[in-house]
Amino acid sequence: MSSAIALIPARANSKRFPRKNLAMLGDKPLLAWTIEAALESGVFDEVVLSSDSDEILQTVSGYQDAGLTYELRSPHLATDDATAVQVLSDVIARRAADGKNYQACSLLLPTCPFRDAQDIQRAFALLTDEVKSVVSMKQTAQLPQFMFRQSEDGLAKVPEQFCSTDFAATRLQANPEYFYPNGAIYFAHTEAFLSEQRFYTDNMKIYSMPEARSIDIDNQVDLVFAQAVLENNIHQEDFA
Repeated sequence: MSSAIALIPARANSKRFPRKNLAMLGDKPLLAWTIEAALESGVFDEVVLSSDSDEILQTVSGYQDAGLTYELRSPHLATDDATAVQVLSDVIARRAADGKNYQACSLLLPTCPFRDAQDIQRAFALLTDEVKSVVSMKQTAQLPQFMFRQSEDGLAKVPEQFCSTDFAATRLQANPEYFYPNGAIYFAHTEAFLSEQRFYTDNMKIYSMPEARSIDIDNQVDLVFAQAVLENNIHQEDFA
């Protein structure tokens, strides 16, 4: 099995949802769900939580004995413009300088609480010698050919295919399946990731996840929805 490192990026502030990563979901902070799934998966030689907040680091300190590494982020990577890809690259580079090299790397966003240890294991299993990267996604019914744009005067720009009689008679179910990244799991071979600075490579596999485990909490409405899913145990079901 390849050696692997995971990054859980957890900044203190979100413009749309302040202190989001510390918001309570069930009986624990939001970011705890991702930490526990990563550690339980057994996939990683190191799980790193990177934050710009002493409060967040203090909150996760109890996971150190379980194997979590946590560190304060460098100031130049704690800005609104810094990306998780840049943070992961920095984490990998600093460990390489100390002689620690990992064959695979992963990004696990703490805003996706219902991705579980088995999801991580199954996604990692897709990362073979022939596959550069794996990204978790959910199937979407919002097909691009059914989407409209709006002109400056507020009028709908009707896609050309809508003017076709054949297209108008096409059932939605007859279209190919489309998938949308859900933000839960990103895997790549470290060499490919560092070279391309991305997970969306030209040789990527999709790890498909059901709708209920694909919740990505971006605002307080998402958190209320996630709480309802949790209380009804819907996240433990595998329907799309």
